[in-house]
Amino acid sequence: MSVEKFRTLQEASRVSRLAPGDPQLLHRLRQLFHLAQRLAPFPPPRGLQKFRSLAEAQQARAAWQSQRAQVLSARAGRQG
Repeated sequence: MSVEKFRTLQEASRVSRLAPGDPQLLHRLRQLFHLAQRLAPFPPPRGLQKFRSLAEAQQARAAWQSQRAQVLSARAGRQG
C-alpha cells in the first residue's frame, strides 16, 4: 500500500475514492489489516476477563504488557 502526499486540500480532494462494492476495496482492507498485524503483532487477550479486584486487573494488565514488551524487544534485537 503506497503512501500519497498532498501539498493542498484541493490536491487531496481530487483523489478518486473507492465506491462501495468495488473489488479493490477488499484488497485494500487486507493490506491494511496486514500492516496492522505487522505494527502490533501481539494481540490482547480475547474474551471477557473477570477480576475480583482492581488490583488483580491491574496486575493482569501489567503482566500482559510485560510479555508484549519482551516479544517486541526480542524482535527488535533480531532485526538490529
